[in-house]
Amino acid sequence: MASPPFGTPSKWQNQASENTRYPTEQDFSRTDIRGVKWNQANLEQVKFCSAYAGLSPTRTLSLRIFLAILAAFGGISAGITSLCATYLLSANNISEYTALPGIMVYAFVFIGAVVVVRIGFTGLFTLCILILFGSVVFALFIQDAPEEWVNFLFGMVMTTVAQIVTLQTGGVVSTVDRSLPRSMVTVLGAATIIGAMGSFVLTASISNNVTINALNYSVVIGLLLASLIIGWRAAQVNGPFPEIRQWAIALTAIGGTSFRGANLTETDFSQAKLKYTDFRNANLTRAYWHGASGLEFARLDNTYLNDPRIRQLAVTLSGQQKNFDGANLEGVNLKEANLSHASFTSVNLRNSNLQNANLSKAILRQAQMDGADLSNTNLRESILARADLANANLNRADLTGACIKDWNFNAQTCFAGVTCDYVYRDFENARPADRYPSDRNFRSGEFESLYQKVINSVELIFQDQVDWRALSFAFEKFQIEDDGMGLELKGVEQRGDYWVVKVTHGEGVSKQQVEHQVQSTYADLRALMETKDQQINQLLGIVDNQTKAMNQQAEALSNFSQHPFGNNFFISGSNITNLAGSGQIEYQEAANRVRRLVSHADDPAFILQRLLGQLTAQNVATTPEAQQELIQQVLLCEADGDPQFRQFLLQQGQQIVDSLPGESIATAVRAAIAHLQHISPDS
Repeated sequence: MASPPFGTPSKWQNQASENTRYPTEQDFSRTDIRGVKWNQANLEQVKFCSAYAGLSPTRTLSLRIFLAILAAFGGISAGITSLCATYLLSANNISEYTALPGIMVYAFVFIGAVVVVRIGFTGLFTLCILILFGSVVFALFIQDAPEEWVNFLFGMVMTTVAQIVTLQTGGVVSTVDRSLPRSMVTVLGAATIIGAMGSFVLTASISNNVTINALNYSVVIGLLLASLIIGWRAAQVNGPFPEIRQWAIALTAIGGTSFRGANLTETDFSQAKLKYTDFRNANLTRAYWHGASGLEFARLDNTYLNDPRIRQLAVTLSGQQKNFDGANLEGVNLKEANLSHASFTSVNLRNSNLQNANLSKAILRQAQMDGADLSNTNLRESILARADLANANLNRADLTGACIKDWNFNAQTCFAGVTCDYVYRDFENARPADRYPSDRNFRSGEFESLYQKVINSVELIFQDQVDWRALSFAFEKFQIEDDGMGLELKGVEQRGDYWVVKVTHGEGVSKQQVEHQVQSTYADLRALMETKDQQINQLLGIVDNQTKAMNQQAEALSNFSQHPFGNNFFISGSNITNLAGSGQIEYQEAANRVRRLVSHADDPAFILQRLLGQLTAQNVATTPEAQQELIQQVLLCEADGDPQFRQFLLQQGQQIVDSLPGESIATAVRAAIAHLQHISPDS
């Protein structure tokens, strides 16, 4: 073992102090830290790899001496139990009272021991209370009771009390013995026998009526065997007798290394020896425990390690095919753990570290993973239905085949570099359903663009019916005036009785600024439109009949149900969405831009550049063919709802086509005009 950084362990213990902040990533690896007190200290990211914690040599010797004394006390108590159990079986008592009361008391000792071993001390406590109650009733209400039964009840009370003390003391000693070198077994066993024999000798010297025989030895041996079984079971993971285990651990941790109440966030305890260490109330967020030993004999109250399932998982990082449903794993560090096919239904995994973990085919339904680090994690074919991934980091995670029905994430959820060929959007009959995309795999970066929420975005709530004209004109005004806020309309959806308008903004712009700018501009335009429609139309270069048509179109759009829109798009609500479901644009916004493109109101090249850029950025139409079809369908839809606009296209068709930059878009406009000419009654 390397030399401690502060010299000898004793000198270092004097220099280590409570309520101290230690430098981040300070390295105490392979260091003897036995007996050091770090209560309330800030040890964030400090390394204790392969450190040696627990009791100092002096404290270890003191513990062994105390255990020997406690074992001797247990032996004395066993001797007293034996004497009480056989008292009525002496020759004098048998001749005076018969053997029945004595046999009943003697048998009760073994029955009580079996009850404790099988179901715990609760059963023996219950018997003790019943006996005491019976004794009181017997003494108060039964006059001239036979003396043998009075002695029987007295013997039962004395035997039960002594037996409880013996079994609990012996159980604690036996539990602690599991953590000690085997050489201590002989010492503790000898101390117990000496105690029992001492009680026999002392009692015999006081009373000449007491004789020691095989019955006494059989009781002592039976109680010692029961104590050994209690200690063995209490030391097991998930074993019974939690109170025996807690007393044993509390006893051994006195004077050991203490991190009580310390901040151990991201502290590394891998391969450390942590027997007899105090971690009560410590902050263990993302502390690393792989390969650590002795935690089963550490004080872990009010930490996630107090759960044996979690403790074993954190140490072994092996949880494949195991069930952790409902467990509290908040802040646990499971990086590189093998958790394939494991069940984590309704588990709390907030702020946990699952980097590089294998969660393939794991069940994470309704799991709370807010703030969890899932970077490079294998989540292939996992069930994430209704999982909460707000603020989670899924950088470079593999989500191929995952079921994501009703999962929750936010703008802070990172999907950068995610690997995903397809997902399932439903969960039916305990199986994933609704594969998406249904007939292909996601293209590179498509999943990220589809699910990564824009950080610089605001959702504005409108309680009344939205005035589509005023809203559309407001955002046209923002783009024309370019006030530096970078406001763009990304969509409108109805949620119950409310309308939600999604707006993106530039860097450095607060939510309050966006709300004020949009709400005030929208309110002003709405008020003006109600009284000065003609002036508004002239200001924006739109003729009166076009405005009326747009009003009709906006009213129709607000009542649209989902229906096809060409071959590659459909309209849902007020939005145009591509069939892949990966992008959408608000219809009125697209219609305004297309109208301006063909009306000679502004520079067509500039308007076209803005339109195509928006279609690409919002992933609505990213190829020239899709862009042509969308523009053509918008023109036909507008012409169908506005006879004046239809007439304008038919009369000015050639001039419009000649003024357009680029043959691709001119082809789309030409096709739309040709379609109108074919169905026009005047053609």
